[in-house]
Amino acid sequence: MNKKKHAYLHGGAARTALYFSVALTGILLFSLNLPSETYVNLSYFYLAHSVMEIAGILIVGMIVVVGWTSLEGYRTLRSTILSSAFFGLGIMEAVHLLTFDGYFAQTLVYGSAVSTKLARASQVFAAAGLLSFAFIPQHSVRRHFAHTIYLLTALAGVAVIVFIFANSESTTAIVENGTNLGASETGFEHGMVIIYLVAGMKLFSNSIRTNSNPCLTIATASLVLALSVIFFSRSSQLNDFSSLMGHLYKLLAYIMLFRALALKNIVQPYYDIRALEQRFESTLEALPDLVFETS
Repeated sequence: MNKKKHAYLHGGAARTALYFSVALTGILLFSLNLPSETYVNLSYFYLAHSVMEIAGILIVGMIVVVGWTSLEGYRTLRSTILSSAFFGLGIMEAVHLLTFDGYFAQTLVYGSAVSTKLARASQVFAAAGLLSFAFIPQHSVRRHFAHTIYLLTALAGVAVIVFIFANSESTTAIVENGTNLGASETGFEHGMVIIYLVAGMKLFSNSIRTNSNPCLTIATASLVLALSVIFFSRSSQLNDFSSLMGHLYKLLAYIMLFRALALKNIVQPYYDIRALEQRFESTLEALPDLVFETS
């Protein structure tokens, strides 16, 4: 009976996720028909961009904390890789915020190019984490091994930052000359969208097979991230309204990921403990009858 009820609740959650995804996709399709002169230029709204980026970094930090403090029995390899990937993403986003605008960015010769590259690097970390979460089996890992993964991810993030700063001059030359810019950007954006969609479809399939609501939520978040990349890819072509929507979609996906990991790593253990308590209470209630029959 409990399995039937759980399957029914998961079916309702799946329908809600489907309606939600269709609504967000509809907003994207509607934005394609907006005139090019309708824009919100974020370069004039540095505060709005900073608020959205800081909110995203805070949510990413909560995702990392949830993964870092998981109980031993619930610390799995794929959850560890996902949270560690967002650890690297948070590092990229923090440096991107510093180089986007403001006093520190003005002191940099190639600040705009560096900021753009860091934003793309953060997308790579998120895509790698979601793809790993979708295809890696659910194996438990030791705390020390998990901490080693976090350390390696942090070192990889620092290495990427150093590489981007070291090659910022050549990046700026490409941006200014316009050589191969459209092809490289288009290929990168298409690749990110494909990875997010593949991860989302695999996670949705896994959620249907296991009746897992957290997995379904992460699958929906992967789709929302794919939509945000599409918005970002349009921001350089038409106007910065697409950039604004891309940031909002990205924040929404981060919130969904945090909710899913919190439900899986924090709420679920308490549900399991409560189920064990109820089973123990049922056993204690049945003991007097068992003793009477034995007598």
